[in-house]
Amino acid sequence: MIEEYHLCNDCEYRIYVPTDPKFRSWEIACKHKRSEVNSSGGLTSCPVFKEDVRR
Repeated sequence: MIEEYHLCNDCEYRIYVPTDPKFRSWEIACKHKRSEVNSSGGLTSCPVFKEDVRR
């Protein structure tokens, strides 16, 4: 079986969330599939990936 991988950094559904109360560091979260997100923005095999063409 061949799996297709994507970068969360390139996904239209990514959002950035603070990881500390003073907003000094951030990680990536997902609007749709929290269990599939790679919080560092790296590779994932998430099935809802959609390329962000606004970048």
